[in-house]
Amino acid sequence: MPEYSTIKIKRRRVGSAGAPSSLKNGELAFNEINDVLYYGSGENGAGDATNIIPIGGREYYTISYDINTPESLVGGEDVNYFTVPFNLNVVAWTLLATVTGSVLLDIQTCDYDNYPNMVSICNGNKPFITNDIKNRDLDVLDWEEYLQKDNILIIKALSAENIDRVTVLLKCERV
Repeated sequence: MPEYSTIKIKRRRVGSAGAPSSLKNGELAFNEINDVLYYGSGENGAGDATNIIPIGGREYYTISYDINTPESLVGGEDVNYFTVPFNLNVVAWTLLATVTGSVLLDIQTCDYDNYPNMVSICNGNKPFITNDIKNRDLDVLDWEEYLQKDNILIIKALSAENIDRVTVLLKCERV
């Protein structure tokens, strides 16, 4: 009868996302909060890993995008374009301003061949701030959230009141 070995992996079931504070060289740990597998790399002479690196599971990427929103630009000139670096699914958005006001944005994309025919990914649920300095949506399942690598992305101001600049953070999962 063959012998079998059981390999156990350290895991975090409660608490915060992120890497464990320590691992042994070659040891694995899985964080069930953010679904990422970590590996202890390198060795400090006492068997402890000198680096803890993510090697599998979900990988998140944040697109940080500053947009000027003065009324002169609303519905007019586009400020910046962004090239999508990986295949991504948008999972959440956050808007941050430095002054209280209101802003309505649209997020549009297209591939290189179809430029300049940009298409909204928001399905009518556009990012906004209303009489505040911040807003976010942590569940954008109603969007066309898939962004293909090398597609062109733009964020446009559709309306703005008292907010001249807003930072858009798109939390994406790499797929």
